[in-house]
Amino acid sequence: MHGELEEVRRSLEEEQRARAKLQNELRNAQSDCDTLRDQVEEESEAKSDVSQLSVTGPLLADCEVLIKFSLFFSPGSTCLQQAAG
Repeated sequence: MHGELEEVRRSLEEEQRARAKLQNELRNAQSDCDTLRDQVEEESEAKSDVSQLSVTGPLLADCEVLIKFSLFFSPGSTCLQQAAG
C-alpha cells in the first residue's frame, strides 16, 4: 500500500511539473503573439502614413496655393486695395 501511494505521489508531481511547463510555454507564446501583433500594427500604421503622404503631397501644394491666393485677395489686403485703386 505504501508503494502504491509513493507511485501516485510521483505521478502527481510529474503531472504538476508538466502542467507548469506547459503554462510557461503558453505564457511565452502569448507574449510572442502580443509582440508580433504590436509589430504588425506599427507596420500597418507606417504604411498608412506613407500612403497618406503620397496622397497629401500634391494636395499640400494645392493648399499652399489656395492660402497664398486667399491672402492676396482677402479683405484688407494691400494687393487687393492696389488692384482696386
